[in-house]
Amino acid sequence: MFSRVTISQKDEKHIGLKFEKRRTRIDAEYNTKLLEKQTELGNRIHGGCGQNELIRIKTEKVMKLAEAWSDIYREVCGNPANEKDVNVIIERVKQIVDSHMKSLISNVENNTTIPANFKQACQEQFIAGGMSIISNIKSDLEICVMENKFTLRKIIGRSFTIKFFKHSIFIYIVAPIIVFLIISNCNKTKSPNVTINNYFESSFFISKKQELTLNLRQKYPFGFVIFSVDDKNIVTLNNLNFAQDFDIDWVNTKIKQLTNNRIEILIPKIFYKPQRVTIQKFTMIIPRKVGYKKVFPISFGSQKFKPIFEVLEDHSKFLILVIGFK
Repeated sequence: MFSRVTISQKDEKHIGLKFEKRRTRIDAEYNTKLLEKQTELGNRIHGGCGQNELIRIKTEKVMKLAEAWSDIYREVCGNPANEKDVNVIIERVKQIVDSHMKSLISNVENNTTIPANFKQACQEQFIAGGMSIISNIKSDLEICVMENKFTLRKIIGRSFTIKFFKHSIFIYIVAPIIVFLIISNCNKTKSPNVTINNYFESSFFISKKQELTLNLRQKYPFGFVIFSVDDKNIVTLNNLNFAQDFDIDWVNTKIKQLTNNRIEILIPKIFYKPQRVTIQKFTMIIPRKVGYKKVFPISFGSQKFKPIFEVLEDHSKFLILVIGFK
């Protein structure tokens, strides 16, 4: 099978059962988070800041549900091989996201404790959150398609035809050897950073790269550098480094710990060239939360600007981060 654009009844049932188990766990986890946050907020819960915190948790839950269905589909049916396969998964993801977002919007409309002028803002946040979830999952699936371009399925499909081998003993003797050699070669040559590199090279990232860098230039006028991490690797790209007055030594930088809740990273040594001042490497611990910023606990002597660590994107398997100078 070279492409799967439909789901068999057997697979659909299997996906449904696995998703229901995952959904139950996610519901329990986020119900606990919501109760804890409501207790923490107390009387402030009806204010804008309090509602924003609850919206963030609820949107995060929808994201986990959408990711769970996508992951289970791929576990049962295999990674998408082309755009049609991606659309099958995204269509179902949209159904999940839309149904939950509509429910949340309805809850906001019917909630008499939320000020009228804040309801519209809540609804816009939910809609934007839903679109972001779908966009992120689609970009991750498109990366899988890129990774599958040269997989065994494609190679065999292009190199051989069923008719040629139908009555040939060759397929039973030689083909398994070819398969083994191809798989062995793919495993040896595949870079551990292939997923991250493919994301940076994807049309999705390229289409938003210019706007992203322009926004970061305004936010961090003294410069910035974008990089990506997973639980083992740190990937940097020269063309995303706009910190011209700085030399950043990534050699000894490493991810100490990456969990669902936090990032612990050994920050690289940063040299400020105009004043010949250096920040030595140290460990930064921050929550794993898109948009979170933290000022470095140390600075470049008497300089007015400070380095800031920010989480730009979270793609489940890897994150996009930035060190900016402001």
